[in-house]
Amino acid sequence: SRGINAEYGVHYLEKFFTLTTGQDWQDKEGDHLHDKAALQLYKTYTCLAEEIYEDAPSQSIEYLKRAYQMAKEGGNKTEAGMASHRLGNIYEAVGDTQVATLYHKGYLDRCKRDKDTVGMGKAYEALGRCQKSEGKIEEALESYKEFVKITEGGEDKDVYSQACSSLADLYNMLGDYGSAVEYYQKAAESMDTEDQERLQLMNISLAIARSHNQLHSYSLAILHNTPRLTASLVEWKDYRDDGFIMASRPPTRAESMASGTATPAQGDTCSTPAPKEQ
Repeated sequence: SRGINAEYGVHYLEKFFTLTTGQDWQDKEGDHLHDKAALQLYKTYTCLAEEIYEDAPSQSIEYLKRAYQMAKEGGNKTEAGMASHRLGNIYEAVGDTQVATLYHKGYLDRCKRDKDTVGMGKAYEALGRCQKSEGKIEEALESYKEFVKITEGGEDKDVYSQACSSLADLYNMLGDYGSAVEYYQKAAESMDTEDQERLQLMNISLAIARSHNQLHSYSLAILHNTPRLTASLVEWKDYRDDGFIMASRPPTRAESMASGTATPAQGDTCSTPAPKEQ
């Protein structure tokens, strides 16, 4: 039932729940009526919360809290976990990431006990979002890594693609463009090719990360200007491959001395930098 009918039904379900509290009443199948009342209230509260969220998020949260309590009261661990996940999502949506994190962690713990890998993936994804929003980058990184680890090799390739994309976004934000390229590539390779718009956006993110990754090495090569790095630049301009790896490490001291970009340390035989090659 929906809308007014749902609110009307709550009135009778709550009376039913109260009447069965403390009683050992069972139906013909042997199911306890109190547990059935709790389950029906859980479903109805959840329905009402979803309907009024846009107009009354605070009241929606109250309904979800009741749903969470009813799921626990009825002994339904799966539904209690889902109620916890919904509460985490709605608290996250209204900007209270601290409370959201508590509910997401509760959902994760329950999924671990039940060995529910799909639920664990959802929980780690949600935790990563909250931690990223709070500036807890290292914690977010670990959560997204777990999200990737759990979904890798699973049947739902699109979820794995989303996990890789989330991790790549965070690496990109941290300036670790090499890792960002790696996971954007995995995301693009595993996503649904029929979703052309999303695939194009993923390829754009991959191209930007790849450009930033090459730019760092390219800039180092220009800055240090050693014969080895100059040769690498020339070679890269001929082939334009995906990576410019020759310049990925800083030059040795000898190379820096030869290019005139380093000052001799105490004990060096030269008192001034060597002249650049002509």
